[in-house]
Amino acid sequence: MRLISLILLVMAICIALAVGSENAHLVNVNLLFVRLDIPLSLVIMSSIAIGALLTLLYLGFRKVVKKANA
Repeated sequence: MRLISLILLVMAICIALAVGSENAHLVNVNLLFVRLDIPLSLVIMSSIAIGALLTLLYLGFRKVVKKANA
């Protein structure tokens, strides 16, 4: 199990480096009250992280609801 975790960590670092090195251009992000110029790689990785977090929250709530109904 520890070996699989290490392999996944190395793969995640390699993907992050690849995304970061290929998408270094600045993009304009408008957050309603604030306008930011941030690297495209940060926007991509933030979107992936937020999507993963929302997925985990959804699956966690679904598991809790199933337990409550059982």
